[in-house]
Amino acid sequence: MARRRLQQPHRRLARHLRLQPLRHAAPRYRRPRWPPFLLRRRQLLLRRHSARHRRPPRPPPPQPLQQPVQRHIVRLLAFCSGPEAKLLVYEYMVNGSLGEALHRAGADDGGGGVVLSWASRLRVATEAAKGLCYLHHDCSPPILHRDVKSNNILLDARMEAHVADFGLAKFLGGSGASECMSAVAGSYGYIAPEYAYTLKVDEKSDVYSFGVVLLELITGLKPVGEHLGDDAVDLVQWARARSSAGGGVLALLDPRLGGDVPVAEAAHVLFVSMLCVQEHSVERPTMREVVQMLQQARHQPS
Repeated sequence: MARRRLQQPHRRLARHLRLQPLRHAAPRYRRPRWPPFLLRRRQLLLRRHSARHRRPPRPPPPQPLQQPVQRHIVRLLAFCSGPEAKLLVYEYMVNGSLGEALHRAGADDGGGGVVLSWASRLRVATEAAKGLCYLHHDCSPPILHRDVKSNNILLDARMEAHVADFGLAKFLGGSGASECMSAVAGSYGYIAPEYAYTLKVDEKSDVYSFGVVLLELITGLKPVGEHLGDDAVDLVQWARARSSAGGGVLALLDPRLGGDVPVAEAAHVLFVSMLCVQEHSVERPTMREVVQMLQQARHQPS
């Protein structure tokens, strides 16, 4: 497929807003994210982005942001960038984030916290992969997400996945994708190992982070925390140790799924996740290859 430039109808403009209207619409704007609010009779989601630069970048003149349009990309409607706050206004996704859906404590039917079925997890993984694939392969120039994680995959009313918060460093004054970045690129537990010594990100950095998301979907575990025990610093290390110790994917599966999981499908997704989190970036697949492999999961012999 030929790479498409961000032109109509594959491009929409996100408006630059002044902070004051957002203050009145969402008075709790100092929180990182909060419940939806109404602005001009439209339900919206507001997120605060904390700049993590060593020194504040010179703010660019206010102008619309060009953004890609694809089914599995959350639409950014407006933004506010200034010394006091950096705010992003998105279309509202009624079912919240994948991270919230996976890691809700005591999920049950009565509280709306239904445990995601295996079929739902595989579908969400494939849809999110398609969104990232679009950013990497169908936009010119390619767009790097830089912060792929389960909390940045949002779920709409039909539980379809939409990738959010992509390319924030680019939108808010960061440097180019292939250059050394002064801001931390990614979230703890999702960051590719090479970033520690190169401070550079590319498409394969996003692939690594997506591999961690796949492991979350398989195990139901957060990428870091005491639940992994003393022998593993993160979910990747924990999963490698478990899978190499024997037992295969059954040793890693989220126990809340019960026995209603096609083992061949789950094993295939585990295989894809381990390819994504390879230590050396050149050995990781592209997001286009990840989409193809996830689509093949349902055709695995039982």
